[in-house]
Amino acid sequence: MAVGYNPRTVTDGLVLALDAGNPKNYNASISTNWTDKGGGNTGTLVNGTYHNDGPFVGAGYVEFDGTGDYLTAGSASDWTFLNDGSTFTAECWFYSQSTSQQTLLNTASTQSAVGFTVNLSDTSTGDIAVAIYKGTSGALKATSTGTLWNTNTWNHVAVVYSSSTLTIYLNGVSVATADGSSFAFNGSNPSFTLAIGSYQLATPGGYVNRYISNVRLVNGTALYTTNFIPPTNPLPTLTKPTPPNRI
Repeated sequence: MAVGYNPRTVTDGLVLALDAGNPKNYNASISTNWTDKGGGNTGTLVNGTYHNDGPFVGAGYVEFDGTGDYLTAGSASDWTFLNDGSTFTAECWFYSQSTSQQTLLNTASTQSAVGFTVNLSDTSTGDIAVAIYKGTSGALKATSTGTLWNTNTWNHVAVVYSSSTLTIYLNGVSVATADGSSFAFNGSNPSFTLAIGSYQLATPGGYVNRYISNVRLVNGTALYTTNFIPPTNPLPTLTKPTPPNRI
């Protein structure tokens, strides 16, 4: 699962930059870990299979088969910025062969716990749902509507929280927003570390039957504020921001 390694990538707040496409980071015959080139959050892959080709040249991806494959990264305290009201960007590419409900990114052990999730909804129209959970007292949610992501092809999804607005971009187009101006965020650590390919790992389950590539999480920067062309090569150099919240 390439998460865009590039030696020229420099940014304050880059919290996760794993890269399966770089052989210096991953060796299938030796290790199941990816070295994080951004924030020190090495990812550990369980069962998933790495492939060299992906959504663009040099991307690479991990194939999750839905029967126990997942990847974790960091510890719970590394991902507090995803649920405490900080500005952030979370993005990845995914390839799906069905429209069944499955989760791409998740830090919540249950839907009533503190955390963050990006979910492919169980609909024939391919909706995407994002939730920032503050515990049993509720969640800030954005859900897209209409025919959106497509099966049997690569799709890019980006989630941005900035200026009190949660926005979902699909293939570079804004498809849903939610107003967080009156939402009382929970500033405590999420209930689980970052899981890629499973909706919760406290009791393992909900495994994704998908391909996932180029996961990137940035704390303190809204990389996308309008519609955009999804990145199709290794992550470029980013302008160094001055975020209010940094890891």
